[in-house]
Amino acid sequence: MTSASSLPSRSALPGAHHGAMRDCLPVLAEDRSWGLLDFVWVQSGLAIATWAFLFGGVTALFVGFYDGLWTMLVGNILGAVVMMMASAIMTCKWGTEHFVMQRAIYGAIGVLVLAIGLIAPFILGWTTILALMFGRASTQVISYIGGTDLSGNTTVITGFAFAALAFAWLIVAKGDKAVRLLNRFVAPGLIVMSAILFAMIFTQHSWAEIVAAAPIDPAASHATNLMLAIELNIAAGAGWWCAVGNIARGARTQRSATWGSFIGLVPVAVLAQMVGLTAALVMGDSDPTVWMLPIVGPAVGAVLLAFLAFANLTSMSSFVFSGAQTFTQHLGSWTQRIGWTALTGAMFAICALLILFTASELYDRFFVFVAWTQAVLISAIGIVIADYYILRRQWVDLEALYTTGPQGRYHFWAGINPAPLVALAAGIATYAALFDPYALVGNAVFTAFSASIPAFMAAFLCHLLLSVLWVIPAGKGGYRSISDRKGPRHD
Repeated sequence: MTSASSLPSRSALPGAHHGAMRDCLPVLAEDRSWGLLDFVWVQSGLAIATWAFLFGGVTALFVGFYDGLWTMLVGNILGAVVMMMASAIMTCKWGTEHFVMQRAIYGAIGVLVLAIGLIAPFILGWTTILALMFGRASTQVISYIGGTDLSGNTTVITGFAFAALAFAWLIVAKGDKAVRLLNRFVAPGLIVMSAILFAMIFTQHSWAEIVAAAPIDPAASHATNLMLAIELNIAAGAGWWCAVGNIARGARTQRSATWGSFIGLVPVAVLAQMVGLTAALVMGDSDPTVWMLPIVGPAVGAVLLAFLAFANLTSMSSFVFSGAQTFTQHLGSWTQRIGWTALTGAMFAICALLILFTASELYDRFFVFVAWTQAVLISAIGIVIADYYILRRQWVDLEALYTTGPQGRYHFWAGINPAPLVALAAGIATYAALFDPYALVGNAVFTAFSASIPAFMAAFLCHLLLSVLWVIPAGKGGYRSISDRKGPRHD
């Protein structure tokens, strides 16, 4: 067995007739419909939402135009490449749900720590931030139409944010076809909108003025500012780990999943970030809902803000769609009993509660949220690359991923492999030791290497060492069967 397409039947897998399990069984070749362009549109819709403009704007806090361009490009490429190695390439080959693949690393119980305890706050937190951005953009539009400034009215912003959650829920409830169809219209429109904004900026401001614009709120050291910008943009590229992993299951080929994701998440994202960077530098504000109207004028700006708010729905829908698949797989049969609509509705309801109780702090501390989620994600990515590419040499026992009892190859110790959990903690601790996101202060190691790269290496090496010195000698995890790839070995 080498991939999902070689399975004789989905019904042959353990749990195939169990409701919650059945929805996340491997997607076979004949059931995959997404090509290269589908991935370009979907990933573009993800990447070019309001947060891309915000990432560019926040980059302008630390660096100017030229430094901003190369730090955004380098950061996004670094983050996206390792992210796709640890997600799209794997899940496309095997057709499995993203976190089911992690069972070969963490064990069926151990993966819950990652999937539920750590990744769930990431998905729900980002969905909440996007809903708030929708609310702020919509409030600016209403302010223009009604002639009354409501930009500081938190009640109106919250109301629009709730409306965004409700609309996104309707999209997700229709399934992946609705998400794909929406992105086919939204993604091209956002690319055109970015080009219009960029053209308007250069119409109103000379090239000399743009390249001479100073960073908005830089640190004292230029080297630190450069690394802060790179760190932020590594997080921008790596942050799609969960969503891309599940979306790639529908790709017809690994090439489509990989290149479609790369094109959508790097060049398109950097285009939008360039708009945010340039606008923030000349306007002195990193928030796109603030600078868009002054740049293009109130009438055109209101139209663009309305479209941008609508486009946020694509990213919100994709995030929750991916997260709901994970919860369906790993939280047991009760998720199947309540149904897809109720499950996704509950996720959006949690986001609504976050808006009510933590909205201001979560939105205002954007970089803090990004940094801590990046500490988790980049460490998890390092562990996956160490395990899948080095220890397992890109091979897993597909059936064993769905055999979660003591007889399973990936049972480890009572369903838990402590090695990657220790490695995950080591990566997060390394990140925290090098960089304080609250004060935006890093030590000398951070200035030279960022926090993400050392955290990645710490988790990568820790997992390798613990596996080679402890897990493999103990005969756990099926590693010894990789070289011959013979029949099932139940360790």
